[in-house]
Amino acid sequence: MNKLRKVGCNGKRLTVPRTWEVHLVGEKHLIIEEDFSPILEIRWKKFRKKSGNRSLSIIKQIEKTVTALRELTLPSEWSFLKYRYDVTCYGKSENLPFDTAVCICKKCQSILLFQLSNQTKETETLLVDCMKSLSCQCAADKPNFWALQD
Repeated sequence: MNKLRKVGCNGKRLTVPRTWEVHLVGEKHLIIEEDFSPILEIRWKKFRKKSGNRSLSIIKQIEKTVTALRELTLPSEWSFLKYRYDVTCYGKSENLPFDTAVCICKKCQSILLFQLSNQTKETETLLVDCMKSLSCQCAADKPNFWALQD
């Protein structure tokens, strides 16, 4: 039996372990958890030409609920994100490589916000592998995948 499954929602897709639960919280909002503990939260929206500094406006929204975020250097194990996205990461937790990342797709200009939760080293390694599969609908080499369920 395959230990991974593809999930997708509204133009975003990734591959996750079958043991992880994926919850659709809103039209463009997923929460991924393992054993009832959140691992990753992903939100996204299409870029609107009206907004100026896209990343900054999203961070201002985050700062309303989370204080003391500081910009961090993207850890090397996450550098794969730079090939498809312009990435800025922020953090305050000692237990995570970063807490929050704002990614802007270089092709379709979608803005992705993802937040990490406390996790084990094994979960972090799986998460990095899963995030390597993250793609937007604009990826021409992959067919549209819109189902959240298997």
